Amino acid sequence: MQRALHTSLAVFTAVGVANATLVSPPIAAHAADEVDSEGLIAYAAAPSSETNPTRLPQIRFAYGSEPDKSWTFQNFDRNDHSGADVHGLTLSNDGSRVAYVVENNKGTYLQVRNTVTNDLAYNKKVMKNGEYGTIPKVYDISADGERLLTKTCIYETDDETCSDSLVDVDDGKSQKVPTLASDDSIVGFSQSGEDVVLQRTNVADGPIDAVDLTDSTSTTVVPSESGVYRSPGDVSADGSLVFEQWQGDGSAKVQLRSVKVDGTGEGALLKTNTDWNARLSPSGKEALFVRDSEAPTTNHDDPGPYDVMLGERDGSGAKTLFPAINSDQWDWSADPGVKKS
Repeated sequence: MQRALHTSLAVFTAVGVANATLVSPPIAAHAADEVDSEGLIAYAAAPSSETNPTRLPQIRFAYGSEPDKSWTFQNFDRNDHSGADVHGLTLSNDGSRVAYVVENNKGTYLQVRNTVTNDLAYNKKVMKNGEYGTIPKVYDISADGERLLTKTCIYETDDETCSDSLVDVDDGKSQKVPTLASDDSIVGFSQSGEDVVLQRTNVADGPIDAVDLTDSTSTTVVPSESGVYRSPGDVSADGSLVFEQWQGDGSAKVQLRSVKVDGTGEGALLKTNTDWNARLSPSGKEALFVRDSEAPTTNHDDPGPYDVMLGERDGSGAKTLFPAINSDQWDWSADPGVKKS
């Protein structure tokens, strides 16, 4: 059953909002008989010319059934061309909200927008102009768009203190993520939004767990295996966790794999040693990913933009779909959430 979409939501404003020029195509919630079964794709598009400072980053949408027919959802004002950028874009699985971090010369903001109206549902200044350090991030937004998993940092002189939080979008209240230890890493919400997926990093080849947000019980998604290393990437629209796997002794190539958050259905994904950072479609039959002709490292810190490809889950039939600014700048929701006229 489709989750009811948000059509009337509280909108928060703040003094000093990062300049953002709204692009408001006539969009509205889908009627029940118009829902696109392949959901919504969102990405932060790279400027078309790095040598032209007037080129603006933007968020674009496309239906999963027509991925090559995208339209502009949001343009960002560089504010005198001083370096506007977008980080960590993520869609709620019902397609109702998109979350990201945007920075320009007025500061860095964590924002959430309603896809139907383009209104700001959440806006928080997380870094002042002139502060330097790790850009705060949004790990994920819940399936219904009501909660965020975030990293925020406090800067004092040369020191920074960062913390991970579970944030309510509508009232801005935050709380600790259950069972999260100092050396654990947040992956994101499960498809239902009822669990948080964590990588336990107290040992190098530690397990990947799902923690129930109601009773804090922990379930193993991928067990630890001696000499095998994993780097989880994303919980996709079909409910699968996508992760990279390689041998600690360097004897094996990097392979993408996927597994349901309940621990079932694990298997290989895409092409070994060339494909990475995948998002699976709602049906699980297709994937958005980056293909590198040279063997990728597990850090993937080459500068963008990245050419994001669309292909079958085994990597066949792949074609370049769009250029993205950074390696965390695209997502695919199960429901479309919006309708373009």
